[in-house]
Amino acid sequence: GDWVGSYGTVVLAKHIPTGKNVAIKKVSNIFNNETDTKRLLREILILRQMDRHRNVVKLYDVIEPTQQPDSFT
Repeated sequence: GDWVGSYGTVVLAKHIPTGKNVAIKKVSNIFNNETDTKRLLREILILRQMDRHRNVVKLYDVIEPTQQPDSFT
């Protein structure tokens, strides 16, 4: 099932290369609110910095927009 998390919906998936269960956070309309955009960026930066901490989830990947913010979905 889907869970509503901060700034998006979180779904359970399987990371094919490792076979491990992972959570995917899907964030819609992230560029509609500058404050929310900055908070999500801060969350990503913190997760990248704490990559090796045993009590913090591992950030595997971020799919960055390839389009202009006004047309990115």
